[in-house]
Amino acid sequence: MKQQKESLVHCIGMAPIMNNFDWLKINIERINEALERDRHLFDGSVQVIAPSITIENEDVINWEKVLPCLERIMRTCYKSEGSICEGSDKKLVQKLVHDTKHTSTIEHAAVISFRMIIDRGISHEIVRHRIAGHSQESTRYVDYVKKGGGQIIYPLHLIERSEGEKVFWYTELAKAFKAYHSARNSFKWTPQEARTFLPTATKTELITTFNFRSLRNFFSLRLPKSAHPDMRVIAESALALTRNKIEIIYDDFNGM
Repeated sequence: MKQQKESLVHCIGMAPIMNNFDWLKINIERINEALERDRHLFDGSVQVIAPSITIENEDVINWEKVLPCLERIMRTCYKSEGSICEGSDKKLVQKLVHDTKHTSTIEHAAVISFRMIIDRGISHEIVRHRIAGHSQESTRYVDYVKKGGGQIIYPLHLIERSEGEKVFWYTELAKAFKAYHSARNSFKWTPQEARTFLPTATKTELITTFNFRSLRNFFSLRLPKSAHPDMRVIAESALALTRNKIEIIYDDFNGM
């Protein structure tokens, strides 16, 4: 099964041959495996965790009604409601999304909200998507002294680094959190003042909400090889989650 996943990941542009798109999550799985292997290298003064992403409003959306709703919206533009019949929703969505590119029509039916556990550097890239809503863990109000010392995200590139490099990475980040703690405890700085010490690797929690069209834009920018590797980890996993729910709108994205 592992070999099958690897072969699929390297077939860029190849249409997937499985109904389940968990193979797109292979990089998150690699990070989790590497983190468990490397955990003995870190002294625990700062907790190292893996990135993750889930659909926050999964139980709110009636996925079976999304395509019929989209069809009614689309046919409003052409006043062709009389053509609605069994199976016509998929055919019309396929035509307007992939053939004529009339994608403004997919903005209306539903929105997807993702809960992401990522580092602050990747969060800065995501919040640049302005046709989306964002709610993020605040370093002004969250006191990482009270929250157990803070957390950092294990990055994808660290998997291939030597043990010495991994220890160096962790040690330097731990120094930044030590400075944060000193500012809070010794000098009584407020969290919003002490946050200047927090590194880009600091874990943050972000809720981001896309309509179906803006999510297509997100994938088009964040899946290609030109995107940041850790950004692609999140984008690939978001694509896997989304395609398992409503494949037809995103079946032209296969991971990179």
